[in-house]
Amino acid sequence: MGLRERAEGLIQQQIGDPHACSPEEVQSLLHELEVYQIELEMQNLELRETQQRLEESRDRYADLYDFAPLGYVTLDTTGCIREANMAAAKLLSKERKFLIGMPLSVFVSVEHKSRLRDHLAMCARGLDKVTTELTLLPSGRNQSEDEGSAEEGAPVVIDLYSIPVNDAEGGGMLFRTAITDVTERKRSEAALKRREDELRQSQKMEAIGRLAGGIAHDFNNLLTAISGYSEMLMNTLDRNDPRWADAAAIHDAGRRAAILVSGLSAFSRKQPLNPKVFDLHGELAAMNALLQRTIGEDIDLVLVANPNHGRVKADPVRIQQVVLNLAVNARDAMPEGGSLTIETDNVDLDGSPAQADIDLAPGRYVTLTVRDTGCGMSKDVMSQLFEPFFTTKEVGKGTGLGLSMAYGIVKQSGGDIRVTSEPGRGSTFKIFLPRVDEAVDAKEAEEVTVGSPQGTETILVVEDEDAVRKLVCGILRHGGYTVLDTRNGDDALVLCQKHNARIHLMITDVVMPHMSGRELHKRIEELCPEMRVLYISGYPGHPAAREGGRPTDADFLPKPFSASSLTSRVREILDRPKHG
Repeated sequence: MGLRERAEGLIQQQIGDPHACSPEEVQSLLHELEVYQIELEMQNLELRETQQRLEESRDRYADLYDFAPLGYVTLDTTGCIREANMAAAKLLSKERKFLIGMPLSVFVSVEHKSRLRDHLAMCARGLDKVTTELTLLPSGRNQSEDEGSAEEGAPVVIDLYSIPVNDAEGGGMLFRTAITDVTERKRSEAALKRREDELRQSQKMEAIGRLAGGIAHDFNNLLTAISGYSEMLMNTLDRNDPRWADAAAIHDAGRRAAILVSGLSAFSRKQPLNPKVFDLHGELAAMNALLQRTIGEDIDLVLVANPNHGRVKADPVRIQQVVLNLAVNARDAMPEGGSLTIETDNVDLDGSPAQADIDLAPGRYVTLTVRDTGCGMSKDVMSQLFEPFFTTKEVGKGTGLGLSMAYGIVKQSGGDIRVTSEPGRGSTFKIFLPRVDEAVDAKEAEEVTVGSPQGTETILVVEDEDAVRKLVCGILRHGGYTVLDTRNGDDALVLCQKHNARIHLMITDVVMPHMSGRELHKRIEELCPEMRVLYISGYPGHPAAREGGRPTDADFLPKPFSASSLTSRVREILDRPKHG
């Protein structure tokens, strides 16, 4: 019998018969009641302590939930928000009290709404740890604004991470969902990928440039022989001789081949330039008639100039080549006609992220923009646009060297070229050239050479390419010169030591096995201090042709060259007054 039943029995007995309970029994009962009361109070104390700890734990959880750096929401199976912490409210740009009951889909971009539906469906099937990437439009800009919206923010990229849990109150299913803002991470990843792509493209273009330069060097040696011998043959034949026409055809083919190789040299940034300070828009205006004839009457040509645009220092002839190539490409992109706009302006580059795709140091530049309304280009085409021999034109309609040449000329001039295009929406080429404050250079009068200069001096020819060496020697001997020739620098040194008479001029290739033309010049100066030097090379950008070996531009002749240009340059060097 329990304490309660015993107490009630004693009370009934006492009511019926006051003498029914002994004092001992009452005393025992009272003692037990005291013990019970103490135990009850202890239990109550433990219960209050447990409740207090529970409340403290709930408060800590609420603080962690509310002030967590990640956004947390609780969603029901329809995607409506049941709970949201402060970080989630900040991400969604709404006060928390207005979020409760709102569908999360209100804040998701239109193109990602299906992703959210799939996310909720996977959670509803009991799949654990479901993660999805979404784009949020804070304040629910997909729909009309509700009361309580905060200031609209920019689109936010998030990772949505959910786990299914049971609803303790309703007995259904809820989704505990974490929202992580990955916008900066995605932006950094995109910037890194863009930089990696630019680096790969730069490395690819550099490798192609080295290959193009090497090809140009070898071809220029061959073309020197082809053009030179055909020119010599033409000079020995009468114009009425049928063989003269054959020789002329060979010479013309060599000339056209030299133009193609010149494009390779330009791409590899090894093309000799003659930089001058000039007004870019003035050059364009002078080209107006030529450009209009090039693009045809069904294309409108518009020249736009900033009246305050600056001057540039570049090779005006090469820049004209660039513009002409871009105009030809624009014409081919507009077979049904259209509009071609060429515009000059000033721009200051400050190295900001918005200008990160421009491969130039911060500074002042002049821009040359060529914009057409043609068929445009895909990203795949644009990625190969400046590579030599790449073309989208039909076989026989283009060499694929025009844009590669333009790229090389612009880069060699200290500038950069950017392209924007979309299929069906035209193309825009924007060229950046360094802006200068120097005065415009005066135009030089063209020199007219009459006949082939003759001479009687002694000339040493050092050339490892047999065909080129024999050609040069033949041209010079025909001009009256005494000619000595060797295949390499070692033999040239021996010849100079044995030759008793004066050698007036040495013509040497720049790039030769064992000893370069520059090194030969240094060593031979001790033996023949009065001897002058003319460098020839099919690779004009080689360092040996630049590092102190060329006192003036007159001491360098790029291959391929004609007989007349060789004899003229030789005579010019020999007739030059001696300095000092």
